[in-house]
Amino acid sequence: MVANSTMAAVEHSCLAQPVTSIADISDDLVIDAGHASWNMHSEKLQMGGGVQLRQKSQHISANSVTYDKRGGRIDATGNVIIRQPGYSFSTQEITYFVDEKRVETSQPVSYRLIETGGNGTAGTSNITIDGVSSFSDISYSSCPMEDPAWRLEASKMKIDREEGTLTAHNVHLKAGDTTLLYVPYFQFPIDGKRHTGLLLPSIRVTSSTGTELMAPYYLNLAPNYDATIYPRITTKRGLILGGEFRYLTEQYQGILEAEIAPWDDDNQGDDLRYMWRWRNQAQFSPHLSAEIDYTHVSDSDYLDDMQSRLEKSTDSYRERFSTLSYRDSYWDASIKFADFDPTDLDATDAYERLPEILFNWRKFHQNGLFSEIDAGYTRFENKDSSMAAGNRVDLQPATGIELLRPWGSFKAKLSGRYTSYSLDRTGINPKVEKDTTRTSYTATLDGTLVYERDTNWFGISSLQTLEPRLFYTYTPYTNQDNLPVFDSRLADFSFDNLFRENRFTGPDRVGDANQLVTAITTRFISHDSGLEWLRASLGQIIYFDEHMVDLPDSEDIITDEAAFVASLYSQINDFWSVETALQWSRESVSHRNSFVGINYHDAEAGHYASLAWRERNQISAENEEQLNYLSAATGWRISNKLNVVGNLLYSIEEDRLLDVAAGVEYDSCCWAVRGLVTRRADDETDDQRYNTGFSLQFLLKGLGEFGSGGFGGRISPPVSAHDQFETYY
Repeated sequence: MVANSTMAAVEHSCLAQPVTSIADISDDLVIDAGHASWNMHSEKLQMGGGVQLRQKSQHISANSVTYDKRGGRIDATGNVIIRQPGYSFSTQEITYFVDEKRVETSQPVSYRLIETGGNGTAGTSNITIDGVSSFSDISYSSCPMEDPAWRLEASKMKIDREEGTLTAHNVHLKAGDTTLLYVPYFQFPIDGKRHTGLLLPSIRVTSSTGTELMAPYYLNLAPNYDATIYPRITTKRGLILGGEFRYLTEQYQGILEAEIAPWDDDNQGDDLRYMWRWRNQAQFSPHLSAEIDYTHVSDSDYLDDMQSRLEKSTDSYRERFSTLSYRDSYWDASIKFADFDPTDLDATDAYERLPEILFNWRKFHQNGLFSEIDAGYTRFENKDSSMAAGNRVDLQPATGIELLRPWGSFKAKLSGRYTSYSLDRTGINPKVEKDTTRTSYTATLDGTLVYERDTNWFGISSLQTLEPRLFYTYTPYTNQDNLPVFDSRLADFSFDNLFRENRFTGPDRVGDANQLVTAITTRFISHDSGLEWLRASLGQIIYFDEHMVDLPDSEDIITDEAAFVASLYSQINDFWSVETALQWSRESVSHRNSFVGINYHDAEAGHYASLAWRERNQISAENEEQLNYLSAATGWRISNKLNVVGNLLYSIEEDRLLDVAAGVEYDSCCWAVRGLVTRRADDETDDQRYNTGFSLQFLLKGLGEFGSGGFGGRISPPVSAHDQFETYY
C-alpha cells in the first residue's frame, strides 16, 4: 500500500516560522573556538570552550571538537546543534566529514523543520547539506515535542531537500500509545510545492450516495499543468471514477472535469452514467479575450444522485456557452453561442442563443455632452414547438448632456429604440407576427441637489447631506402584443430601480411611461472615521398615465396613483448594522415587497450573526403569489480553539425549512477537526424530499488532512443571511 500525501500548500502548525535563508558563502571550513591545541604528529586539532563550525550554509556548534585533518573528519561532542536553512538537529555526538559535507551519528537526535513546525526524534542519522538525509527509528509531529497529540513513527525516513519531499517506511500514525493507521510507505512535501502522489482520503455521508470514501491521486505533470484522479467508493452508488485536468499558459487557463459511474447499484436503468465539464479562458491581447464553459451529464438526475462537485459550481440552468469579446476605450463587442444541457429539465423553457452579437459604444464630449449606442443581434432557438423562435435585431442610440457639480447633478437624455423580428415560428400566442418591427423613443430628465451641514447626532460629529432628486420619464405607448417575449421580465424590487428608464429588462418590451419619481436621501458621515453610519431614502412614483404595456402572462398589471419605496441603512456602531427596504402602494397594501436585515460582526472576537426577513408579492392582479422567507446565519468563535457556524432558510408560507447547515470546528496548535451537516429541500413543491449530507475533516497540520476536502479552509457561514434569498428568487 502506498500512502503519499501530496498538497499544493501545507497548513502549518503554530510552531511554524518563516525560513531565513543563509547565503552559501564558501566551501571553506571556518572554525571558532574558546581554546585549541594542535598535535603535529597526528595532525589533529583539539578545541573546546564552545566551538562553532561553518561550511557553506551548514552551521555546527558543540562543547568540544576534534578536527582530524589527515582523515578529513570532525568529531563533535556535548550539546551538538546542527543548523541548515529550514532545519535544526540536536544530539550529543556526531562525526562530520568535511569533504562530503555530511554528518553521521549513532546517538539519539532531536530535529525540527522550521517552515512547517514539524519536529521529532531519531535513532541514527546521516545528514547532508545538499541531497538526501536519512534517519532510522524516527518520529514526526507538528505538535509541541513534550506532549504531542499525534505523531508518526517510522523505521526509516529520508528528507530530500532538492525534491522537497519526506519519505518514510513502515509508518504508524499514533495518538498516545494507540495506532490509528499503518502504511508501509508514506511521502509528503516539506516545502509547500506540488508533488505527484496519493492525497489523503476524504469521507462524507449523504442521503443520496450513502457513506463515501474518496482517495485522490495528484499528478504534477508540469509547472503549468496538473491533474487529479479521484475514485469515490460509495455504499449506494458503487464506484465513481472522477478526475480533473488544469492548465495555465500565457494566453489560456482552464480546467477539464469528468466523472463516470459504471456500476450504479441504485440506478433504475442499465445505462452508463457520467458527467463532464470544460471551462477555458483565453486572453489573446489586452483587448481580445474568449471564454468557454461546456457541461454535459448523462441524465437529469446525475448531479443530485452522485452529489457531484460540479453541482456546486453551476447556476440553476446548466448553460453551455462560448464567447469572444473585444474591448477598447469607447466601445466593446462580443459574440456568444449559448445552449443548455439537454438533460437539464429546469432549462426546457429557456432560450438558446445561436448566436448573440452585441456592440456598445459610449463617449463623453466637451461641455457634458455624450452619445452612445447599444446594438444587438440574437437568434433564439428552443426545441419546444409551442414557443416562438427566430431572429431579433435591436438598436438603441442615445444622446444627451450630463453635468456634475459639487452642489448636485443634472442629466437630460433622449434615446430611440428600433427592434426587428424575423421568426421561424410564432408559438402558441396567436397575436405574435412572424415579421414585425417596433420603433419607440424615451426622454428622461434627472436632477439632484446636494445640501450639506455639520450636525451631532447621538454624540457623533457628522456631515449630514440632504439630496432631493427628481427623475422624469416619458415613453409613448406602442402596441407590442404582436411581439414575442424572449428575455424580458419585470425589473426586481429595489430603491435604485425607481430610476430605470424601462420597467422591463430586455428589449422585447418597452414600457410606456409618463411618470415622475420624487426621492430624497439623507446621509450621515462621521467626521472622525469617514464612515457613512446612516443612510435613509424615500421615493415615490407619480403616474400621470396608466401603464398599458404588459407581458403575456402578467395581464392587468396594477398601476397606482403613487407607489412608494423606502430604504434605511444604519451602521449603528462598530459591530451592529441594520438594513431595511419597503415598497407599497396606496391602492393595494397587499401588493408590496419588504426586507429587514440586522447584522452583528465583531471581527476581532470572531463573532458574526445575521437575521433577515423578506416578503415578495406577485404584481399581477390575476395571479397573486406571496413569498415570505426568514433567514439566519452565524459564525461564532467560542474560544481560541472552538468555532461553530450555521445558517437556515425558512419558508413562512410553506411552514418548512428549505435550507439548513450547521458546523463545528476544533482547531488546536497542531491538529483540527471540522464537521458540517447540511439538509436542503430537493423540490420546493414537495415537502417530503430532502438532500442530507455530512462531511468530516481531520487536519494534521504540517502533514496533511484526512476527511472531506470540501470546506475550502475554515468552515464559514454566508457573508449575510440575505445571500440565501438569491437561491430561491
